[in-house]
Amino acid sequence: MRSRFRRTFHHLYFSGTPTSVIAVGAMISALEVVPLLVVGFEAYTRHKVEHEAD
Repeated sequence: MRSRFRRTFHHLYFSGTPTSVIAVGAMISALEVVPLLVVGFEAYTRHKVEHEAD
C-alpha cells in the first residue's frame, strides 16, 4: 500500500506539494520500468540461447 501511494506523488504538482516530494515520486515512477526491462532482457537472452542450439 505504501509504495502505491508513493508512486502517485508526481501527480500532486498543482496542490502545492513541496518540490522534494514531487521529485521522490517522479524518481519512483521512473524506476517502475526497470523490472520490465529486466524481464524483457531475460526473455531475449533465453530466446537467443535456445535458438543457437538449432
